[in-house]
Amino acid sequence: MTLNVQSTVSNDNDPIVLVDARDIPQGVAPKIEVHRRGLRHRALSVLVRDPAGNMLVHRRNAAKYHSGGLWTNACCSHPRPDERPADAARRRLAEEMGVRCEVKPLFTAHYRAAVSNGYIEDEVVHAFGGTYEGPVAPDPAEVSEWKWIPFAVGAFGLLFLRTAVLGKMAHLVDVVVLYVYFGLFSLWSFAYKMYWYGHHLSPTAAVKVDPFTPPLFGYKKLANFEVYSYPAVGSYALAAVALVLAAALYAAWRQSRTPA
Repeated sequence: MTLNVQSTVSNDNDPIVLVDARDIPQGVAPKIEVHRRGLRHRALSVLVRDPAGNMLVHRRNAAKYHSGGLWTNACCSHPRPDERPADAARRRLAEEMGVRCEVKPLFTAHYRAAVSNGYIEDEVVHAFGGTYEGPVAPDPAEVSEWKWIPFAVGAFGLLFLRTAVLGKMAHLVDVVVLYVYFGLFSLWSFAYKMYWYGHHLSPTAAVKVDPFTPPLFGYKKLANFEVYSYPAVGSYALAAVALVLAAALYAAWRQSRTPA
């Protein structure tokens, strides 16, 4: 959904908490300065799904100080000084997305990465998760679009993002293994459904047909019908992603064998 309402709210210079490697506060500094200098600070990230398992994502407003126009999870922000991360997660989720729900801690992680406009993220991120069913009313100063996406798509998106930001071989292997697993599972599920379709025929049907299995790929004649099944655009896109993952895995392996 696209938002057209204008907002004048801005918090780019809010003070945020500087921390050490153990997430112990070391002081405060304005948000823009922190990201310009790449200072380590406390942050939060909230994942929200609906009862069906779909994940809430949004596109950052193009005017944001960095990463404008990029899609991300439901909410990413920073606690105020002396504010607990869980309290900040609930507050910012309501302020940014108009979503009010209980959130539970998932994990804490640290990463450092260069982002757009010359800024640097160096965050100790407290990640939270919640379930929500109801209206979504984002602040247009923060969000330009939002949507619910299937959990598998969102999960893979987050895994790809983690791999791109952290750049670790183990994370790339996670993505490849899960991609292969879900790909093979999807093929098996599709084949099973085709088998079930052709082997659970009504005994009272006017036309009698021997049990059959429609082809996964190719051509087959069934009774008086000709059945075709060939890859469509989505299949080629998935194959292209698989090739990119294989190339990335090979490049990472070659780099790991190169002497420092």
